[in-house]
Amino acid sequence: MPTIKDVALKAGVTVTTVSRVMNNRGYLSEKTKEKVRQAMQELDYHPSEVARSLAQKQTTLLGVIVPSLLHPYYSEVINALEYHASILGLKLLVCNAQRNAQKEAEYIDMLKANKVAGIILCTQSRNAVSSLVNLPVVTLERSISPSVPAVLCDNGMGGRLAAEHLLSQGCKHLVMINGGRSSEERVQGFTQRCEEASV
Repeated sequence: MPTIKDVALKAGVTVTTVSRVMNNRGYLSEKTKEKVRQAMQELDYHPSEVARSLAQKQTTLLGVIVPSLLHPYYSEVINALEYHASILGLKLLVCNAQRNAQKEAEYIDMLKANKVAGIILCTQSRNAVSSLVNLPVVTLERSISPSVPAVLCDNGMGGRLAAEHLLSQGCKHLVMINGGRSSEERVQGFTQRCEEASV
């Protein structure tokens, strides 16, 4: 793979000049900029995001750890996260833990090693708390510790709203099919609304 030194050599400039072109810093003539861009294109040179992040002490990568990419809920979540991250100039690094605590721990280590700006954790493991110290983390639909911010749904209200919709359609014999950790609150909300309606 070509390096920044290769680009500088091909363009007939210094490594510092190439760096200034890539980071749009300082005054450089359009002719110099064009020579550097041309050399980058001819060499198919792509700067290392990790190296750039280390040099600038900031990164544009966010890690997202999900329990399964096959679940339609997480596909929607990743789609929405990517959309909003892109607006902020950030990129997502999506990790599929496959409901495996060991794999999740390995992904956390990998994301830390890549100096991501933060991690959005959608998995259920509480074992991750100790390895997330000094790293910006937000959990989604999971609360793993009072010290870790969490974005949570009001699952009880979700259950009530589901029952309310069916009741408003004239349904008399309601059935709820559910699963997962957050479903207990949904069941309670659903059941409570049914009891209130004597259904």
